Amino acid sequence: MISGRDERGFTLTEVVVASVMAAIAVIGLAHAFAMGRGNLNRYQTARSGLALAQGKLETLSSLAIPGHDPGNADLQVGTHTTTVTLGNVTAIESWDISTVDDPANGPGADYTRATVRVIWSTSGMPDTVSVSRILSSP
Repeated sequence: MISGRDERGFTLTEVVVASVMAAIAVIGLAHAFAMGRGNLNRYQTARSGLALAQGKLETLSSLAIPGHDPGNADLQVGTHTTTVTLGNVTAIESWDISTVDDPANGPGADYTRATVRVIWSTSGMPDTVSVSRILSSP
C-alpha cells in the first residue's frame, strides 16, 4: 500500500532534541577550554614563582660561601620579605634564615638553613612555592 504522505526528513521534535544536545555539548566544550586556559595561566605563574625562588636560593648560597660576606643582611637569622612581580601578578618573596641544632652532638648550631617562599594570589586563590637548602655548617 502506498501512503499519500512523504515521510522523508526529520520531525520538529527530532530537530529540537538534536539542537539541545548540540548546545549542551558546545557549552561543555567552551567551559572545558576556559578552565584549561585558566590552569595554564596558573601554572605559568607557578613556574615563574619557582624560578624566582630557586634564583633567590642560589643567590643566598653564593653569599654563604665561607669568607665571601659573613655580615650580609640577607644572611642574618630571621625572616626577610620583599615584593616582586610574576608576569602580571604581584607576589611576596620571603626567605627565612635559621640555625639548626642537631641534639645528637650536643648543644650549639650545627648548620644554617635557608627557606625561600613566593606567595601570590590569582582570582582570590592563594598559591605558594617553597624551596629550602642547607647553606653552611660551622
